[in-house]
Amino acid sequence: MHLTTDEERRALKTGFRVLVQHSGGLEAAAAASRLSKTHLAASYDQEAKDRFPALDVVADLERAAGQPVVTKLLAAMHGLALVHVEPIGGCAISAIASVGQNSSDVFAAFVRAVSDGVITEAERADLRQKMLDLVAVATEAAAILEGVKK
Repeated sequence: MHLTTDEERRALKTGFRVLVQHSGGLEAAAAASRLSKTHLAASYDQEAKDRFPALDVVADLERAAGQPVVTKLLAAMHGLALVHVEPIGGCAISAIASVGQNSSDVFAAFVRAVSDGVITEAERADLRQKMLDLVAVATEAAAILEGVKK
């Protein structure tokens, strides 16, 4: 029993054939995966109804092709679409962590200031400076994130 339809399984085989082509053809795909040319061809043969490539083979070939051909098909079968997400680099991670640390500093200063029920002028000045520091690092982090691909 299959939960996928015949049409979906045919589409997956066609997608795998396209993936092999995008990987440089059977010979290049065989070199990029653990399967022989014969096994790869059998995996997209529409007559071999119960023969499909293993997930690691699909992953290897999608990486070689530079595009998630079969993964897109699988997502579409579930009513989903893939979205490219650019990883945040170390500089952005550090900047965001700095925003978190400065936010924490603001709240800690506020808790200290109100703990006795009175905010002194020195506590008010300290809290104001910590807020300005937070604005500065948040502005810097926002500028760094502006460069992250959407």
